[in-house]
Amino acid sequence: MWTDRIVLGTALAALVTPAVANYANAPFQDRPFEVADLALRVLDGEAVVPPTGDASLAAAVAAMLLVSELGVAEAYEEIFEAEDEDESDEAEEGDPYSKAYAQLQVVRTWIAALPQDADLADLVARLDALMPTAEQPAVMDADPEAAEVVAQALVGQLERVANADLYLGRDLSRAMETVSQLAAHGCAHDEAARPRWFQISALYFEDALEAPLSVMAAEEAERIEEGFDALLDDDMAACDAVGAAFVDARARLFP
Repeated sequence: MWTDRIVLGTALAALVTPAVANYANAPFQDRPFEVADLALRVLDGEAVVPPTGDASLAAAVAAMLLVSELGVAEAYEEIFEAEDEDESDEAEEGDPYSKAYAQLQVVRTWIAALPQDADLADLVARLDALMPTAEQPAVMDADPEAAEVVAQALVGQLERVANADLYLGRDLSRAMETVSQLAAHGCAHDEAARPRWFQISALYFEDALEAPLSVMAAEEAERIEEGFDALLDDDMAACDAVGAAFVDARARLFP
């Protein structure tokens, strides 16, 4: 599932964004913890107000709310996956359509905090058309990836209006450095703070690095993934293992 989704996202990103980004801001590299922490707080239901006068930060949070593994596009796809599950599973996890619809309403407030143009409005309207009402429509677009297509194009437009690079995985070397440093910071923090750092590190790894590394450095990718699982279980012995796996992956990809 994640492989198909991220590979699709990478291909779409190539279509809607320049091959070499030339934006003034790079929030996912310059302040990755702040971006992800804000996005996770929003997803946890906090009434987080989008920042004024900081378009790149607002755009980065909106991008995470749209196309990350926890975003609207994934939530939309889960509507169709739920149709193959039994009613007890759906009752336990909640109505997937309501979840996706609610996430879309939240992300719209972050997009509204950015400079507006006709292209941005059109793309938001296309997402609205996929989930037009709070109650699930009797007829929906039959393509589970329909929201992904629009959301990726929308992130490309957010890049332009915010003058910000919103694809951490666009620069693989820098993405690896960013995620490995986040993990290292987590290992250096006290017991109360470190779980959030590990949560964010693992999320970025899943979103930006797991797919390409699983192809180009499969052994190292598996070690990193296992290391993050251990860190999330508060096994601090995995700190050295994750750091070493990133070093080995970099040596393999950038000898």
